[in-house]
Amino acid sequence: MLKDCLEVFKKQYEAKGEGYILDDYVLLEGNYLLIDANGTCKASLLVVDKNQEDRDETYQLFSRMDYLSRLTDMNKALDRKKVIHSNNYLSFFIKKDNLTSGKLTDEVIDCYYKVFLEPASKYGKGSKAMEIYNQYTKEYGEPDGAAIERNKAWIKAHIGQIAVEYPEIKLDKNYLKIFFEADIRQFEIESERYYLPNIYNATEYNVTINGQVFGMHNNNLGLNSKKPYLKHRTRKNSTPYLISTEEVMLQKKFFDFLMNKVNQGFLNIYIGEEIDCFLADKSMEGSFSGYFLRLQKGKEVEIQDFDTVVHLSDKIEPCYIPESIEIDYTNVKSELIKGRVITKLEDLSQLINNILFNKCLSNNYYQDESKVKPNDAVLKRSILESREAFAAWFYKGNEMMIKPLFPSLSMRIIKNTIFNESCPQDRVKAQEQWMLRQGVINYLNGGGIQVADQMKDKLERIEKKINQDVQQSIDEDIEYAIAVGQLANYLLSLSKAKARKHALVNPILNAKTDEKLKEEIRKFYKRYNYAIEERMSKRFDNLYAMVAAYMPQVINEDALIYGYLTNSLIYKKGEKEDE
Repeated sequence: MLKDCLEVFKKQYEAKGEGYILDDYVLLEGNYLLIDANGTCKASLLVVDKNQEDRDETYQLFSRMDYLSRLTDMNKALDRKKVIHSNNYLSFFIKKDNLTSGKLTDEVIDCYYKVFLEPASKYGKGSKAMEIYNQYTKEYGEPDGAAIERNKAWIKAHIGQIAVEYPEIKLDKNYLKIFFEADIRQFEIESERYYLPNIYNATEYNVTINGQVFGMHNNNLGLNSKKPYLKHRTRKNSTPYLISTEEVMLQKKFFDFLMNKVNQGFLNIYIGEEIDCFLADKSMEGSFSGYFLRLQKGKEVEIQDFDTVVHLSDKIEPCYIPESIEIDYTNVKSELIKGRVITKLEDLSQLINNILFNKCLSNNYYQDESKVKPNDAVLKRSILESREAFAAWFYKGNEMMIKPLFPSLSMRIIKNTIFNESCPQDRVKAQEQWMLRQGVINYLNGGGIQVADQMKDKLERIEKKINQDVQQSIDEDIEYAIAVGQLANYLLSLSKAKARKHALVNPILNAKTDEKLKEEIRKFYKRYNYAIEERMSKRFDNLYAMVAAYMPQVINEDALIYGYLTNSLIYKKGEKEDE
């Protein structure tokens, strides 16, 4: 799959040139200096987060020189002490706090510049890396010895008092990056002189076939004595993946391109005929088939997820959110989901994130488990169990994983919301979660008749029955479960405690048998029957009698919680009472 991605990138890169990478290149915070042949500062730049958008000619010049002077990683530093972080004699990168820590010494500077004059001191005589270096030197010539000595002398003469000579330089923990003026082509030559021997994971795995070098790339892959299990022991060449020098350089540019996107917050990458990049909580617009990459910024670009996407579309079949619960939104903030028809996948994703997961899902799809931090243990467990399935749905258009998981997952979250209810906002949240659950389940099952709408009809039927002078009976299991929920809602409302403990209703919501359910209702009745007002007694007696007389086949959890979350029929005023 990576090869296919590289083919797309190659077409884009060849069409747009280096600007395809450099136009989005982000400089690290710090001070940048350009020194001319006379040792005078020709240009300077202070980079902070606030001025990253101001990409004038000076910024672009430093961007290009900086890009060509970077290390592949710190393990491939030319300075063995890893104090100097640049890759050629035309640049000198150092963290400014190392100027005062004593880590930068004349010995470190001498060793750094010695590598350019005596490369064998770095790569070793007769090594495969040295062979690559020598082969490159035959084509492009030796480094400029006079320039190396001149640049080293300038560094030794000025680096110790750089903050005095240039007052704009503050000795903080950011970078100081010094460049010596040269034609940009010379930067490219010296950059490639460094990369070719260092671009592979380890040159000991390189092989030469028909005069062409093949080796193991260094992007998101490691192979050393501490990771022997990555080797293919049964093969003549035990390395898992070998690519040519041309391909490894192209792959480097591809990962440089990805790093630029990560630095700007674009973590979701879609590669089809072109490459489209989106922020962490956004997905592809329109219709798409191709590859999906989820990125993370570390010491390098880390590909956390890589998958094939088939027929992803931002348009979905209508997902209807029912209006089966009458919600009191007085003084309560809400997402106002009632009666909405959702036709975009991103809108549905936001509703599930905001309402069901309390805005804690979308930023935790690929987060390390230890960093997933909703304070609620149930919510955290639900995120960890379902985030892969939700990511597959919202980012790749694959509903197969979430379809069997969503009913039990959403029910657990709704019960947890009820359990922790402490204010009107929590009750509204539980009510909206229940309606969202019904809408999503109905959508995942292909639409059709809404179960929630049927429950609303049955609630109206129960209302008529409890207002009759003659005791009525319950006709079916769903009606029974709604009636039990209504009983629990009313009895809990009789509690005189300042804080209504909705945890008390948990045994009812979690009852697995009718015997247990009726036992818990009796406990509630014995505890609160003294508080039942006379004007409410007829409705309550009728409701309780119907529940006591009915024997269900199964307990419908959805209907039970619906009955509990809807407004109490016992309290509802009739026409005569209103008059």
